[in-house]
Amino acid sequence: MTSVSIGDLAQSLLLRRANGAAKRELAGLTAELSTGQAPDAGRHLNGMVSSLLSIDTAAGQARVFGQSARQAAARAAAMQAALATIDQTAGEAARNLLSAAASNDAAGLTAAGSRALSGLGQVVAALNARFAGASLFSGQAADTPPLVPADQILRMARDAVGSATTPDEVVSRLQDWMASPSGFAAAAYRGADTPVEVPVGPDETVRLDLLASDKELHGTIAGLVMGALAADAQFAAGRGGAAGLARVAGQTLLSQAEVRSGQSARLGIIESRLESAAARHSAEESALGLARNDLLSVDLYTTASRLSETETRLQAIHALTARLSRLSLTDYL
Repeated sequence: MTSVSIGDLAQSLLLRRANGAAKRELAGLTAELSTGQAPDAGRHLNGMVSSLLSIDTAAGQARVFGQSARQAAARAAAMQAALATIDQTAGEAARNLLSAAASNDAAGLTAAGSRALSGLGQVVAALNARFAGASLFSGQAADTPPLVPADQILRMARDAVGSATTPDEVVSRLQDWMASPSGFAAAAYRGADTPVEVPVGPDETVRLDLLASDKELHGTIAGLVMGALAADAQFAAGRGGAAGLARVAGQTLLSQAEVRSGQSARLGIIESRLESAAARHSAEESALGLARNDLLSVDLYTTASRLSETETRLQAIHALTARLSRLSLTDYL
């Protein structure tokens, strides 16, 4: 029976520790060689990690603000699409109403009025649209659709018109109702009066200040309401006739085209600011990433030399262990 001394056990333990340390160093150097980066930042920087922490903090901030700007830009694009739908709907309704008024055909006037009512529903739906679970035109009341249904708006508007007897008087009363704080804004608008503010920098915010209650939309809504009322023969009979209502409604919608264009342009400026902020933060994050890489980069030639030395040391440890224990490489592994 072969005896094992205490010295043999101690020597074996030392060789095992040396072997483990060499293997760990080999794994670390292999990672350095494959990535070009030091896996242990603290050791690589000799414990002076303040610059690295500053870079990581700034990069994280740029990432958060950039994401905020990109999300807001996507929201603004959805709002722009809604405004385009409103403009297209209003333009089509105006052409239909003016054409029907010119022909003064009862069936054509009824059809044009019905399309105006449908257009009012489309405009309300566009203003009630949601993006990423939030209402686009409700301001900070993101969980609330800003407008009541189109048929309710039509009923309210009919009551507001009251005893008006001419098309011009009808549109005047509609516009007064739309502008009055106790009218459209109080009865038909359900959103908040405070717009959404998006942080896009440490001291910079962008306001998405388009609401369904904005006065720029009043004329378009009033024109569609008046066009829809033209299809009601009983209503139109005592107010200058359907043709007169359709004509004034179509003219009102056409007169608002420049207003709608201006609203879209104002939103375009907001989109541009958000896109610029997103691009700025993306560039900053990339620059900080390069700075971080520079801090942690390693000399690949030096690393390759150390890797070769470590492999040689590991082979020597194995050879010594095998000689002392009379083991083959296969047995050792």
